Amino acid sequence: MNSKPIALVTSASGGIGKAIARELAPNYQLVLVARSADKLNALAAQLIGAETIVLDLSTADAVQKLTRSAYWLTTRIAASSGWLTPKN
Repeated sequence: MNSKPIALVTSASGGIGKAIARELAPNYQLVLVARSADKLNALAAQLIGAETIVLDLSTADAVQKLTRSAYWLTTRIAASSGWLTPKN
């Protein structure tokens, strides 16, 4: 079991989200969220112990799914570089 606090990072597959993930990686157990599975998995492979959740958070259903998927996490930090506002 990892004793590091958990950081949930959305839009983690590129840009600011990716930079945030890299910055937090040494001190946090990362849960990375993005819609691009290939990019997300490539980043997770570089960050030891990072977990991934592939979701497009532009829909209300996806935001609810993320909430259900992550309910068990004791998250210390939630970093979002993208909007969590559904397009519906």
